[in-house]
Amino acid sequence: MAAMRKSVWMQPRTTLSENAIAQIRSEKLPLFDTRIRICVDIIRSQIARWPVSLYAENSNGAVDYNSLAEELLAQEASEASSRRVIPLKERRKKVSMLKDETLWQDQTSGD
Repeated sequence: MAAMRKSVWMQPRTTLSENAIAQIRSEKLPLFDTRIRICVDIIRSQIARWPVSLYAENSNGAVDYNSLAEELLAQEASEASSRRVIPLKERRKKVSMLKDETLWQDQTSGD
């Protein structure tokens, strides 16, 4: 997986949140576009030991975390599509063919 990205819990009205984002960007660290807004439903869902998306599905916290999950999945899908993944059976077949070819070359080069 590519470099770990950070997601920022933010209170949009504070300069501390803006300063944290500016610091992360200034150090050229990867940063998700999604911002998790602080809301009481996140805290309540943690106390109840439930995911906020189930505890209060229409809350800002649930919407933000779902958005973060979608962003993460989209990033993973784009990275996966850029990699060539060889299915296991195909990989075993290629290894077997390479072994056979190596054996054949060893036998013919000995002449």
